[in-house]
Amino acid sequence: MKNTRPSALVLTAAAVLSLIAPSLANRARSVNLGTTSRGTWVVVALDDEAEFGLSADGDTLSVRIEDAAPSSTLQRDGRGAVEGVRVVADGGDALLLITLAPGSYSYRAYAKRDPFQVCVDVTPKEGSSVSTADFGAGARIERIVIDPGHGGPKWTGTALPDESIAEKTAVMEQARILQRLLEDNLGVEVVLTRNDDYEVGLKGRCLMANDVDADLFISLHLNGGPRSAHGTETFYLVSGQATETRAAAMKENADFQSDPYLDQINSSVLDFILSDVYQTQVLDESARLARCVQRELLDELGLTDRGVKQDNFAVLRGTHMPAILVESYFMSSPDEGYRYTNAEGYRRVAEAVYRGVADYIADYEERMN
Repeated sequence: MKNTRPSALVLTAAAVLSLIAPSLANRARSVNLGTTSRGTWVVVALDDEAEFGLSADGDTLSVRIEDAAPSSTLQRDGRGAVEGVRVVADGGDALLLITLAPGSYSYRAYAKRDPFQVCVDVTPKEGSSVSTADFGAGARIERIVIDPGHGGPKWTGTALPDESIAEKTAVMEQARILQRLLEDNLGVEVVLTRNDDYEVGLKGRCLMANDVDADLFISLHLNGGPRSAHGTETFYLVSGQATETRAAAMKENADFQSDPYLDQINSSVLDFILSDVYQTQVLDESARLARCVQRELLDELGLTDRGVKQDNFAVLRGTHMPAILVESYFMSSPDEGYRYTNAEGYRRVAEAVYRGVADYIADYEERMN
């Protein structure tokens, strides 16, 4: 008699796979929006690439994103040209529903990658009476994400010359002190991208900031290079690439080479997830924040000024808010490394970054209110 048990096992396995498949499928993760003097943008973040199409019905724009149903409804209050936004499950698809404010608009839907986003720009037509506020108008800084660089069992980053302390450990200590300073003195909410020594990839760092709707993103690192290299530098994102800063970007980007969500680190092409206008304004605020932090670090540490620079750091790519990456000193330098890689050094770096952030917030809220 023919044994049918193997066939039964195969059917059982197929049944199990069909049950777990939905949890492995693409999905809409978050929705965000913002406004500029030229219009309003809406962005839906996905786990993977997807097909999508836009249609209009009265005062509602609908974007169907195939096979990307969210696990629960995502929604945001409206701004500018948009009264409200929801992302709902419609069968296996995600349906982005944008309710427009009264007025006449042009609009477009398009994709950005690394990470994959479905974006919609809504622009009032010439002569329309709708008012769109300038970037950040009336805004307050309420939530800050601090990213202690690196982390996890795979060695990345730099270390003291004798390798007794790794960068991931030192910046974790800085981050905890900085968190307390910001929360206690400014009353802001602070979220850390990691709370201990574990690996967090690109998607987990920059998209975490988007998911919690952060107002600022600060990535803490320590520099590495020849033993003679020294100084302080602070970075923000750039659409081009400066030759003299490429090595620093590639060193920090190496942390994400094993990220399962990242196909590659492209060190020469920036694919921003936001509209061109919003990108420019976010970068301007990032530059202001970087200058404030750099000034305080120089005053506190007394090191060589390597400047405020722009580069294509992977951890800054895809963030919706002003974002900087701090390289407060060269951990690989026998002088700087041993001088600041200790409890007193962690405190001094954290206090300098705190003062820079506090200066930026005071200036920002004065300009916006």
